[in-house]
Parts: sequence; structure tokens; C-alpha cells
Amino acid sequence: MGKRGDGEGQGQGARGSMRARAVAGVLALVTALGFAPGLTAQQGGVATDSSGARPGSVWWSVGGGSGSVRIACDSCADGRDPGLVLHLGVGATAHEMLDVGLEVGRWSNDDAGVGQTSTRLDVRTVFRPLSGLGFNLIGGVGWIGYSAGELDFSSVAVSAGAGWDISIANRWRVGARVLTDLASYGSIVSTRLGDESTDVNISVARLELVLGRR
Repeated sequence: MGKRGDGEGQGQGARGSMRARAVAGVLALVTALGFAPGLTAQQGGVATDSSGARPGSVWWSVGGGSGSVRIACDSCADGRDPGLVLHLGVGATAHEMLDVGLEVGRWSNDDAGVGQTSTRLDVRTVFRPLSGLGFNLIGGVGWIGYSAGELDFSSVAVSAGAGWDISIANRWRVGARVLTDLASYGSIVSTRLGDESTDVNISVARLELVLGRR
């Protein structure tokens, strides 16, 4: 009986060891299946972030909010003029952390019956250093124009800022961003008198709510 009991004990121990190995194997398989899509995407040269964006996929955004414009020159009045801002952007995802594209924006204001507008067109980059957390750094370079009554201004401009967005459904995202557009050493021309003021700087500060698909 003692030998039989030892055999049963050894058999139970073997079966327990087999069950343990089987459970470990199942866990390993589940883990492997969980990581397989990410590994396959990386090996295939395709990466995705939490929003499902893939390199080459099209993104777009639209937004609006408040902004202010300041014109700086020798004969310009000091201070900033508030107004409304709108933008529309479209481009492609170059990397899971980088979007590139084009953006057009407009600022408008009515100052004592004189309409003021600022229009810009630039190449836009959105860098997401913390993938999945929604924080992004924004930069751009392009052209900006300004008009107020008979005055016109245009110059090369740069943009910089930061934003934050979250995924709400599928590839849809909502968020907010703060940016500054700056153009230096441009010229303001009077379309009626033909006068020109040189070394004019213009800055546009913007706070926008953004809806996009990425």
C-alpha cells in the first residue's frame, strides 16, 4: 500500500506539474496574442497610437475661439485688438508621434466701424511626444496677411504653441490649443495714398477649441 500511495502521490504531482505548465502555456499564448498586433505592425513598418492613426492616414481639424492682434511699428498705436479666430487644417500622419499638413486661418475684428482681418496659410507640424496622453507641440511656417481699411500688410510668418486633445470615438478627437503667430520686418502699405511703413511686426495670439479626426 505504501508503494501504491507513493505512486499515486507521484502521479498527482506529475499531473499538477502538467496543469501548471498548461496554465503557464495558456498565459504565454494569451500574452503573445495581445502583443502580436503591435509587433506585426512594427515589423511591417506600420505603427499606431491610441487613436488608431497610422503613417500615411489623412487627418483634418477645424476650430475656433478668441484671438488678439498687435501691430508694432514707429507710428502704430500700442495695444492688442481682440477678435474671433477660425482655422481649418488637413494633412497626413508621418509617424505615430508626428502629423504634417497645411492650415489656413483667419482672425477678424470690427474696430469703430473699421473691419480688420488677418489671414494666414502655413505648413503645420504637430508633434506628440507623449503618445496616448494627448499633449502636443505645434509649429508652422508660412504667410500671413493683415488688412484694416486702406492698410495692407503681408509677410512670412512662423507659428508656435501647444495643445491637448482626447479621443472621443473611433478616430475623432476634441481638445484645445494656444498658439502665437509672428511676422517681423514686413511692410504696411496704404492702398489709397501709396505710403509705406517698413519694419512692421505683427503678432496674433490664439486660444482655440479644436475638433479633429486622426
